[in-house]
Amino acid sequence: MPHGFSFDSPGNLSIAPPARQPAVALRLPAPPNLTNPQEIVTIKVKPEKDSTPTDLMPSQKMIKSYTIHKAFLLHYSPYFRVILKLLPRSPKPMDLEIDNTHITAFGIFVHWLYYQTLTSLEDVPNSFVLMKVWELGGRFRVPALQNSAMDSLHEYFVSNNNTMINTSSPRGWYWEGFFGVARRADVDGALMRLLRDVLVTTKNEDVSTAMIEHADPYMIKGAFIRMKKREIDSNVCGVGPASDYYVSVPALEN
Repeated sequence: MPHGFSFDSPGNLSIAPPARQPAVALRLPAPPNLTNPQEIVTIKVKPEKDSTPTDLMPSQKMIKSYTIHKAFLLHYSPYFRVILKLLPRSPKPMDLEIDNTHITAFGIFVHWLYYQTLTSLEDVPNSFVLMKVWELGGRFRVPALQNSAMDSLHEYFVSNNNTMINTSSPRGWYWEGFFGVARRADVDGALMRLLRDVLVTTKNEDVSTAMIEHADPYMIKGAFIRMKKREIDSNVCGVGPASDYYVSVPALEN
């Protein structure tokens, strides 16, 4: 049995968050086809233990269950593809349990599975939730979800003049959360580069002060170098287009 997995009962697999693994090219199952009867998977999602201040977000303390067509999980997520193959064959519906997961971000992941976009969401998530979606895309090995989250993050930054201020959360915790996501999940530096470029571009003193308080020295050094380059070369931009911060999507064969 691979590390991080355990069977609680027949047909019920409990999953602990694994260490982040590099993406590899895999052969995809056929695209989902809902014209025929489908197998259903019920996923019980347990909330994060530490990273969300539950006194500010009580909904994040609740365990929630999501019912998803198995074909969508198999096609879009190599992470779930491996897990579902470990489940013993059973005539009963498949049940999974996932620990330490941002509840709202997981719901957005389910929405994305069916719509392949975040623009159709009724409620626009704030920038921190979008970062948690980005992080979840890395955990589930769905780079296309990460890039959808980056599109929404980028639009949020531009529309808010690169401040990313969320008035409903304490400023210090909010920025600590931003950089925490970037440190844990940003293997190729895309999210950290975005934060660096926001620091370079913002003209809001409160934002720059809060960012410097929570940023790593290496990131601050990178921002300072980029600021100096902008003084010399007008072609050096601050926050670039969203595509500058995309995660590469591996070539997957159907």
